[in-house]
Amino acid sequence: VKTKRPRPKMVIVEIEIVDDTGVLTASFFRQPWIAEQIHVDDEVALSGKVLFAYGYRQMKSPFYEVLSTAKSDSNDEARSKETPSKAAILPVHPATEGVSPAWMRRIMSAALADTGSVCDWLPSELVTKHRLMSLSSALREVHFPSSLDAAEQARRRLAFDELLSLQLALLARRNLELAGHKPFEHVIDGPKVKALIEALPFALTDEQNHAAQEILSDMAAPRIMNRLLLGDVGTGKTAVAAVALAAAADSSTQAAVMAPTSVLAQQYAQKIGPLLSLAGITWALITGSTSEEERQQIELCLADGSLYVVFGTTALLSDRVVFKQLTLAIVDEQHRFGVDQRTALRKKGQGVDLLAMSATPIPRTLALSLYGDVY
Repeated sequence: VKTKRPRPKMVIVEIEIVDDTGVLTASFFRQPWIAEQIHVDDEVALSGKVLFAYGYRQMKSPFYEVLSTAKSDSNDEARSKETPSKAAILPVHPATEGVSPAWMRRIMSAALADTGSVCDWLPSELVTKHRLMSLSSALREVHFPSSLDAAEQARRRLAFDELLSLQLALLARRNLELAGHKPFEHVIDGPKVKALIEALPFALTDEQNHAAQEILSDMAAPRIMNRLLLGDVGTGKTAVAAVALAAAADSSTQAAVMAPTSVLAQQYAQKIGPLLSLAGITWALITGSTSEEERQQIELCLADGSLYVVFGTTALLSDRVVFKQLTLAIVDEQHRFGVDQRTALRKKGQGVDLLAMSATPIPRTLALSLYGDVY
């Protein structure tokens, strides 16, 4: 153990470490106390980047742990009791100014000792089903792992708890949002649905038919639908959405299709509108460019229920647009709308089913759909 002072206020502690592979020099800059913590013949574990210079192996300011000390005094004896054996895996907790990894380990060790056995909040059946480690074991193994496999199992258990807690919170929020809203059970095998399917210029593929049937089942169920329809351009999302619109019309209720731009709203009207007309379903288009006279007529038809389907942009969110009975809201490219906008559309009816569509879902959309929350 050597201490060098190449210039004022510059202290370098150099320690030569010897093992079966040879000699390594560890250098510590501006850490003079290292010379008091590591002694000759101590057994030390180092972690850091090994450099080769001048024919020698070197480490600069490596992380270190004294496994056993040759010097015996009260401080070293106390320290040796706090350091793990050389067979253990040393955890490295994030450090900050004034709080070293070693000090964090001592704190965590004391905290775990004081806590003792932790009551597991998960039912034993769930723990067994998913082959999870107990919570007490996970807390100990994640901080002081007995093996790398045990550390991974502990991480898996804590990650499971975190995701489950998030899902439960999202479920509670969704139930709170929907509290007091009675779901509407749509008619899904009415004449308008059958007429629209027959009016399609092509037969639905197995995948399209499967998606349509799942959506219709949700619309007929005694719960409010909250579904994401995902598909690349050209996969038939529009046809599937049209089937859902027909189900709302068969139930003598109304549906709204909101797109992020006027161009997209017009495309929907041009593609779906003629099919709806063939099935005997009235429809209209509202955008920012709709004339005042035409808009007033559309608003009157929506209010008296003679208009079943309306396509539009955020113009649909205007206080002027009032529905007699809105039960289905379809939002295209839903990631381009905020939560408040989607909620505002649903609030124009009671127990409104939501069908969100996207061809290019952002990671946030996929994550929310995974957690069952696409508001």
